[in-house]
Amino acid sequence: MANEEHKLLAQYIKEVHASLRKDSYKIGVQKAWQEHCKNEKVLSAYAKCMEQLATIHWEKLRIEACKRAYYVLKPGGLLIINTPDSKHVGANSKLMKCWRYTLACLGFSRIKYEKFKHMHCLAFRKSLDKEIPRRWVKLCKEPYMEFSLKIPQDFLCDGEDENMSDYSSCTNCVADMELFEELPFNLNCDA
Repeated sequence: MANEEHKLLAQYIKEVHASLRKDSYKIGVQKAWQEHCKNEKVLSAYAKCMEQLATIHWEKLRIEACKRAYYVLKPGGLLIINTPDSKHVGANSKLMKCWRYTLACLGFSRIKYEKFKHMHCLAFRKSLDKEIPRRWVKLCKEPYMEFSLKIPQDFLCDGEDENMSDYSSCTNCVADMELFEELPFNLNCDA
């Protein structure tokens, strides 16, 4: 499913994460994060890789995964999707409606949706007849709806790119580092 370019981009991201984990183990989380924030070359390359993955590869993979799910599920089978989003329920409602639209085009009917603090949870059922969700598409399509499975992280808000590029000052390093303290670190890895 992933092509060579996708694999290379993902490998670079994994190497940066592994290096950060290794440095965290050696010199401590705070110092490792501060050093990481000062490395403009790595941050720039990391940002470019993430942008390419987010704008080119991940959306295609999301759509392909849903197509495959439709193929392998029995009629009536469930497709459960969890996608990150820390904003309030209405902030990205158009994106979530595009998910509903796209999955209906593929033959899924939405049966449940819940917005939690940091994620959307969606449940779809493979329709017994593809025309049922496609009828919803014809009746309920809004002008903004498009065949896409984007997530909020696929977009940058105004001004975010300027803030993201100025890691050399590291003014927010401590706050940024605290966001990662919940994540498990494998201190016994050789990576």
